Amino acid sequence: MTVKVLPPAEIQKLITEKSVNIIDVRTPQERAQGYIQDSVHMNFNSPDFETKLKALDKSKPVIFYCQSGVRAGRAAAAAENAGFSEIYSIEGGISGWNSKKMPIVY
Repeated sequence: MTVKVLPPAEIQKLITEKSVNIIDVRTPQERAQGYIQDSVHMNFNSPDFETKLKALDKSKPVIFYCQSGVRAGRAAAAAENAGFSEIYSIEGGISGWNSKKMPIVY
């Protein structure tokens, strides 16, 4: 299984067409600057990240995002190890999302 890194428009389409888990793996300070609607905050640097990850519904596709894509990639690898089968991340992270003028919640 490989993680699919998709451009923001394709991620937005996925969000509207399927029931997905959208996971924001940034710090609380970063999340306060805006996030994707319906996303769940799970700070990748938090000691309980993997515990929270394992509690998610593995039958649903999971989408990770961070600021630029690095932490999302690491989170996606952890999801793969935890048994998730459909894993995505946003190309360019929230920065890429913002650059395409995609919707943000504050």
